[in-house]
Amino acid sequence: MKSVCSLCGNRTLVLVLFAILLWMFLQFVVRLTLDQPSQPTSQMARKFYVFFRRGKIQMWLDGNLVVEGERDEEEIGRGVLLAVFRSDGHRTGSRTFDTCGTSPTMGAYLESIPGERVIVFAIISSPCNLGFLARNHLIQMGSSSISTLPFGSTWIFAVHKRSNPAAIAVLAEAASTPRPETGITTAPLTLQFDFPTLAPSDLLVCQSSSSSSTSHEKRSRFCGLTDGYPEVCRCENPHDIIFHPAPLQLETTSEFMVDRRINVPVAVIAGNRPYYLNTMLRALLMTSGVDPALITVFTDGLHAEPGHIADLYGLRSIHHLSSGRTSTAMISQHYRSSLSASFTLHPRAGFVIVLEEDVLVAGDFFTYIAQTLPVLAEDPSLYCVSAWNDLGRENETGEPGRLYRVEGMPGLGMAISRALFEKELLPNWPSPLKKWDWDMWMRSPAIRKGRECIIPDVSRTYHFGSTGLNMNPFFHKAYFQSHPFYTGPVVTLHDVHLLTKNRYEELLKGILQTAVPVDHSRHPCSPDFIPTATTDHVVSVFIQMKDIDDSATWLALCRCLKIWDLDVRGDHGALWRLRVNENSVIVVGVPASPYSYALPSGVSPIDLRVTAEV
Repeated sequence: MKSVCSLCGNRTLVLVLFAILLWMFLQFVVRLTLDQPSQPTSQMARKFYVFFRRGKIQMWLDGNLVVEGERDEEEIGRGVLLAVFRSDGHRTGSRTFDTCGTSPTMGAYLESIPGERVIVFAIISSPCNLGFLARNHLIQMGSSSISTLPFGSTWIFAVHKRSNPAAIAVLAEAASTPRPETGITTAPLTLQFDFPTLAPSDLLVCQSSSSSSTSHEKRSRFCGLTDGYPEVCRCENPHDIIFHPAPLQLETTSEFMVDRRINVPVAVIAGNRPYYLNTMLRALLMTSGVDPALITVFTDGLHAEPGHIADLYGLRSIHHLSSGRTSTAMISQHYRSSLSASFTLHPRAGFVIVLEEDVLVAGDFFTYIAQTLPVLAEDPSLYCVSAWNDLGRENETGEPGRLYRVEGMPGLGMAISRALFEKELLPNWPSPLKKWDWDMWMRSPAIRKGRECIIPDVSRTYHFGSTGLNMNPFFHKAYFQSHPFYTGPVVTLHDVHLLTKNRYEELLKGILQTAVPVDHSRHPCSPDFIPTATTDHVVSVFIQMKDIDDSATWLALCRCLKIWDLDVRGDHGALWRLRVNENSVIVVGVPASPYSYALPSGVSPIDLRVTAEV
């Protein structure tokens, strides 16, 4: 009997859903029949409706879905979501700003939005308190609830930003406080208001005498579709959108260079962070040796704004709809699709350069790539070239011409081969059902197979994005904000030919023979543990490491030296090379490293395992 009732209940649910869909379809037909104008009249007010529940938000205008966002448990972070609309209902921008801290960028973004816009705010989640400046911005705009909104609340706020006179009119506001027993809000929150009649926005009509008609048309089109880019859209001294980068300054030539420009396709991996993408592309297009025809922007999802930015700079853009149970899985599938498309678009290319939307490249980035790719092509014991050094240390100038071999894949600006991708990665790529970080998968022993990557002593990329799936402002400040980034002139790399496997081993053997050990009786956290460089000798440090998984002393040493200390990275057989106090330092884990033979007699490896545990 229970199963029969259950079946009846399921049928009833299906009938209810069918009735709802039929009603929505009839409403659509009625609108078509009446031929309602897209612009509102004074006799007919348009209705704007917001539905919001933890993890999901929808915005509707006259029955048309204009904003939809859904965040799984892995992605639920914190922030104020802003959506901006012009007179015809077109969304001209959307941003999410962190609710912790001061959120100074939210104020700047609000100021950049022109008049005659409707702005809708929503707190998408709030695991920590809204910062003072962010809260103050919203109070000044007329919010009556935000000043007393408790932790864990949900909130929606809509305003009309006028242009003449410049003023803010509150359209509607709603808030829901959390349940005392759980501290979170579970009930849905809705908001409805009449969409105001806005004055149509004028397109960019100013034109500099120095700008071409083509660039002016691109700029006007972009500024008519998007808000939040005043540097590009202002009439007086706007940012350039056409660039004239210098050619590659290299004496040698290779298959990776044509007409003194890089001859390798570049895949820019993007999501829905167009403000990052704009910053990244501007730096990329000013880099020596760049070829814009080889750049493709791959966007995960049908987000219009990243495509508008790519169009502004004359770049190819492709949108993917990635599948996956979690955001991590979707990002992994996005990388897979982007790499596949890159090699399909460039069938004769043997390599691809991969960059993310929140990574800046150095002025000699392509010069660095052009000098290192021949080694990657030659040596099967390598599987990537990366422009990032995980062990970069704040305030170290480093040696921009020096290169290392490391286990793992640092990412953040790398190049891989077609052969690796098509023969090894693609057939084994994690399915959308697996919760894999693609970069951690790339570092796994099953994929790496004992191979290594080439990295620079001084990074040629800079991770400037402070928000994302695995990033927040606090984490970024601790590990990325002060990371060394090369900003000097083009450099000829040192001894590139010594990076092949056997030659590199000979190089290390010579370095270890002449290295000068530090005073191992001093604690590594003492300021003079590694003194300021006075000679050209390499300084050696030997640490206790019983096997490859015994990382306690190494990570404790990293904390003393203020370098990456979350996991083991940047080693070559439990041997690390880095710069400390302008010294070239080599660290060996004893007895795990095959280079333990270099331990001088009378020197006891430093053991910080007990200290680390405490």
